[in-house]
Amino acid sequence: MQPMLEQGPAQLVIANRTESRASELVSRFAGAGNARLEYAAFAALAGRRFDLVINATSASLAGEAMALPEG
Repeated sequence: MQPMLEQGPAQLVIANRTESRASELVSRFAGAGNARLEYAAFAALAGRRFDLVINATSASLAGEAMALPEG
């Protein structure tokens, strides 16, 4: 995640199947850049729009899609 933060995004949202795991990642990188860091469970992303989605799940190793909500 550090290389992404070094690119200077305004915001970075970390999502996971469980909100607690996403929160742990945000805590780990807090203060590592100027981006506004946010965390959420996958289910909480419904209706939100993003410029870029990076699949860093183990599913990506097998070419599978992430378990994201419709839309």
